[in-house]
Amino acid sequence: MLLVLFFRLLLHLLCGAAEIQDGQAPLMIVSLDGLDWRVLKSQFAVTANLDFVAQTGVKAEYIKNIVPSSTWPNHHTFLTGLYSESHGIVANRFWDPVFEENFIFGYDCSSFDPKFYNEAEPVWLTLQKQGGRSGSYFWPATTSYSVKPTFYEKELCLVNCSAISPKELPRYRNRTLPGFPPYVHCAFDLRRNFSVRVDKVVDWLRSEQPPHFISLYFEDIDETGHSNGPFSQEYKNTVENVDVNAVGYLLKRLNETDFLRKVNLIIVSDHGMDNTSADRQVYLEDFIDSSTYTLTEKGPLVHMWPHPGMMEEIYQNLTRNQIPHVRRVFRKEDIPDEYHWKNNRRIPPIFIDPEVGWVITSSRSDLPPGLGEHGWPPDESKSYSIFYARGPAFREGAVVRPFNTVDLYPLMCELLGIDPRPNNGSFENIKAVLKDDIPPPRGAGKKQNSACLQPVLTILLVGFGLFGN
Repeated sequence: MLLVLFFRLLLHLLCGAAEIQDGQAPLMIVSLDGLDWRVLKSQFAVTANLDFVAQTGVKAEYIKNIVPSSTWPNHHTFLTGLYSESHGIVANRFWDPVFEENFIFGYDCSSFDPKFYNEAEPVWLTLQKQGGRSGSYFWPATTSYSVKPTFYEKELCLVNCSAISPKELPRYRNRTLPGFPPYVHCAFDLRRNFSVRVDKVVDWLRSEQPPHFISLYFEDIDETGHSNGPFSQEYKNTVENVDVNAVGYLLKRLNETDFLRKVNLIIVSDHGMDNTSADRQVYLEDFIDSSTYTLTEKGPLVHMWPHPGMMEEIYQNLTRNQIPHVRRVFRKEDIPDEYHWKNNRRIPPIFIDPEVGWVITSSRSDLPPGLGEHGWPPDESKSYSIFYARGPAFREGAVVRPFNTVDLYPLMCELLGIDPRPNNGSFENIKAVLKDDIPPPRGAGKKQNSACLQPVLTILLVGFGLFGN
């Protein structure tokens, strides 16, 4: 026991400086949900503020999002560096056969249940474990952990989720709203103006003990894309509004508070958007009996869970003849390895992959789709994400080759100076966004911790006579 206490004391005395320091540049990641890279590449919308970030920093032509190209899986990948089969958030909605419960993103009690997220640790939580502070404003799932960010905006709840047994949740899932979402248990109050969100995170930066990492989320582009389709006038107007009143206002407030030159700012989107319509639907009732299966996801990606004993019959009925506008029907074990979306218990026994622009539903009585959708495998839809960044660590006026969404995690760990968790990303794929002469973050734990251990070990070894004079 005395030896352990002595070792801990030495670590504290010699390695204390290895903790995250307040002098290092804060890192902020901003998500513009649903902003398609093709909209910016074609200059369909005027985005003077994103252009400013690119001119004074760096951008990629696009970044390749993961399968599925949906909001919850990709936002979780940004913060973990893992494919969805590894971090466990395999879709916006899924069935967990061990818990025997449905997960429904964003507005359902299940979305705020920590047990669904226990397969991965996000960067903000790793940062806090290594001595840093974090902040999150509406970033998906950041309030869903038992440990919360240092600074965060709490969701609004219309029911007390902690008082409802997860097995009883289906009773609380009746439609009470006319559109989407069909009901609300708990949700972030997305009615808050862009300026309110920006002012709050700037206040966090100006606080006595500010966060070292902040995530910030804006949803309007995605909502408009679903309702009106990409490349519609409404979508164009929303992109331009977000550029001025979210990105532009953030840059203005950072500049006014002298943080614009200090903050390493990353701006991303989780996916793009493709056109759909009520005329481009495939109805499963034309091919199989709807009483023989359950769908946990439909639309551009279909998760089918056959009822007991029905697996082979359903699969044969779906594959005996080519279904128009269905590219492939996969058994779970046959899903391509390159999807990185098969090795998890939450992946369905049958996955149906429709043509891009086409959606699949159970029957004609289901609500029709909007004019825009996403979720198809990204290499099929090409609805990739955006990447813009500026700050003291980033190159200026540079355009880099496309990389993968999973690569952002090792980049953020590098900028924060923390030890990354095991991940699917590669720092080599993304290091071109950084200046060649960037110094390590002040107090970078992963660089200093290993160095400070050497004198501790030397002292111990000498003390035990195991090291020569």
